[in-house]
Amino acid sequence: MRKYVRNVVVLLVATAVVVLTGCQKPFDATGYTQAVLDLITRGETEAYEGFADTSEEEARQQYEAVISSYMQEFDSLGFSDELTEKFRSYIPDLMKKTKYTIQEAKEQEDGNFEVGVEVEPVKMIGGVEEELKQKLQEYIAKVQEQILNNQAAPTDEEMTEAAGEMLYECLSQVLEDPQYGEKSMITVHVQESKKDNVWEIPSEDIDALVTALIDTTGTEEAFTLS
Repeated sequence: MRKYVRNVVVLLVATAVVVLTGCQKPFDATGYTQAVLDLITRGETEAYEGFADTSEEEARQQYEAVISSYMQEFDSLGFSDELTEKFRSYIPDLMKKTKYTIQEAKEQEDGNFEVGVEVEPVKMIGGVEEELKQKLQEYIAKVQEQILNNQAAPTDEEMTEAAGEMLYECLSQVLEDPQYGEKSMITVHVQESKKDNVWEIPSEDIDALVTALIDTTGTEEAFTLS
């Protein structure tokens, strides 16, 4: 899953830009950071629209692009369109389970801001690793028994689909009672770009946030098994 974070980062950098209005009051870096994260994780567009001077439709398209980027992992597994759609519905539900608290922005000497974001990472596979392994082992044993009894074995596509259904069931189960890792503090830099006349969050800060929001420990093994 981690290898797709970089693709998400590229998309988030596009969302993390706000046009300067020329007003004299200090820029609300705290509200801006909150708006960007709420768009990414909750699909909430209203606050972001105000900062970025964009339409609800454009903000929604940016949110959908983020979800589509996360979907690359599942798209590569060879599941049916129907099962892939289930995972597409799962991703927004997972994102909504993320926990973060935006701290008050601190203005720096150069006029830019630092914003602390306290993150409590939701565990994507938390607590169901062994259950998934057991389900897969039982399924494989059943297939082997069919072969030994000269019964028709499922095709590779059917086996992939069955494993995918098990993976989906286990991931969905996690959402019913999500587990969280230890809290951490991520420092986000909200910087004014004189050249482009915008405020933005650097890509490395977005990368750190995306990585911290979801604990993907165990996903590589789970996806390999499926």
